[in-house]
Amino acid sequence: MMNKLFKSFALAAGVFTMIFLMDFPKMILSANFFNEAEAVVIVRARPAVGVAVVTAAVVTTAVVASSSANANAAAQANANAAAQANQAAAQANQAAAQANQSAAQANQAAAQAKAQQPPPSAPAVGSIVTTLPAGCTQTKLNKVDYMRCGTTYYKPAMVGDKVVFVVSQP
Repeated sequence: MMNKLFKSFALAAGVFTMIFLMDFPKMILSANFFNEAEAVVIVRARPAVGVAVVTAAVVTTAVVASSSANANAAAQANANAAAQANQAAAQANQAAAQANQSAAQANQAAAQAKAQQPPPSAPAVGSIVTTLPAGCTQTKLNKVDYMRCGTTYYKPAMVGDKVVFVVSQP
């Protein structure tokens, strides 16, 4: 039994050595990359344990090559997706900047239109208002109390149980 195992091992080592030494001068001068791996297995009547190992080695080589290709494809897909996302974000930022600029122009136009409007005219004498404009001060003229708002004078009066203001000419 030991003799058979030793002979099988010696035969495999001899085949490996011949294959290795056949390409040895080329290997010294240049580096070669293999796209696929091949294995030669010599089987007698009963398969040896080494057959499973060789088969596993071939499968492992194919899986590594396939995994590398899948990883490269995934990395490329991720790079493409990131580039598209960056481009979409840049377009969204540009659209937002344009919207902000349009809003600023609209606000500026509204401010200019408001500045060009004439000031509101004073209400006619005898008009009644329920609230006074902002910035009014109390003033007494000819012993009568008035509320002065700019150039307009209001005299307090009662209508029912409510205080109102009548536009007056002092």
